[in-house]
Amino acid sequence: IQELSEIVGEDDVYYFGYDSLGDVMYETEKLHHYIHDVVLPKSPNGQVKICPISLGGTIAINYLETYPEDYELIKKMVFVIPAIDGSDIIGDLLTTPPRVYDDEELYSNILVGVLGATPLAYLLNMVLRILPSDVLKSALSGLLEGVVENVVVKSTQLWATCPTSYYEEARAKWLMDDKYASIREKVDTFMQARANFEENRGTNTLKRAKEQ
Repeated sequence: IQELSEIVGEDDVYYFGYDSLGDVMYETEKLHHYIHDVVLPKSPNGQVKICPISLGGTIAINYLETYPEDYELIKKMVFVIPAIDGSDIIGDLLTTPPRVYDDEELYSNILVGVLGATPLAYLLNMVLRILPSDVLKSALSGLLEGVVENVVVKSTQLWATCPTSYYEEARAKWLMDDKYASIREKVDTFMQARANFEENRGTNTLKRAKEQ
């Protein structure tokens, strides 16, 4: 993006930020308003080029599904390493009980990954080695499961990164309770948007929508 801004000028490059743990529907609505309220008023030809990156690909897919009337405003959309069909990491978290299996991962990689290669991280690793690894693994596994239940499951933006092949199993495990009805409805809607996007890939979706 920096190289692009050096060619076209930074005045014509816009950055849209979003909450990675938020609501994919709300972030999609925000993108729609950002394009209309911020970008288009300064566009000389009344069109925009959109470059979704990584997790932004999920918002772009939902945007195309939710606002087909905006197609005529999009001159080009270029996906960069997009999470179009999600990530196996999220799929595994939603379908498999999280566990810490490897002692080296437990004692070295986790704390160093969180705290960096600092003296504190290595000191804590030494302290942890005093405790039985089974006790630590059980505690960390419980902590990870709590993170999945209280963070991942409640974020439709993270659900949008659940691969299609995992979704039915994950949905049956987490979303069938009535308390998750709103989340289930939103995620089902997104999954349909993904299915429609995949069906139309390679057929110039924007051009086809204009013709209709």
